[in-house]
This record gives sequence, structure tokens and C-alpha cells, in this order.
Amino acid sequence: MPHYVCDFIDDSNWHKTKEEVKTRTFDTEESAKEWFKAQFPGKNLEFTGFHRTERYATIWVDCDGKSIGEITRRPNEGEKYFTS
Repeated sequence: MPHYVCDFIDDSNWHKTKEEVKTRTFDTEESAKEWFKAQFPGKNLEFTGFHRTERYATIWVDCDGKSIGEITRRPNEGEKYFTS
């Protein structure tokens, strides 16, 4: 089963500890979207749907017309990157 990792453009996971990134990691796409909604209550968020990038399938997240982050669908160890 894949997992879904949320990342902000202005507060990237590259600068987070493994433990901090775990708090942004979810078992379902819907849970990941709900996490973003909880970070921006009352805001109109738009989710692009998955697009294939160099490594992961990615949903970009926009808020009020501005790109704020992404959700990447990542495989578990030993799985291919682009499983359906």
C-alpha cells in the first residue's frame, strides 16, 4: 500500500526531521487532503489530481490561487513508484 506525504512549499520537508515528516504522512489520499484543510480552515483549497513527476505521483495544492504545497503518493519499500 502506498502512503501520502504532505509538504509545504514555504516549509519544506527537506528541512524537517524524520519524526516531523511522519506527522505529515498518511495512509490515504483523503486523510492527506484533510490535513491540508485543517492547516487552512475556511480557505478554498484546490487539489490538482495526481500527476506523474520524476519520482512520485503528485497532487499540487493551491490556496486562493497560490501554490502552497503538494501531496506525494509514495510506495512502501520494495514497491514500484507508479502503482495504481
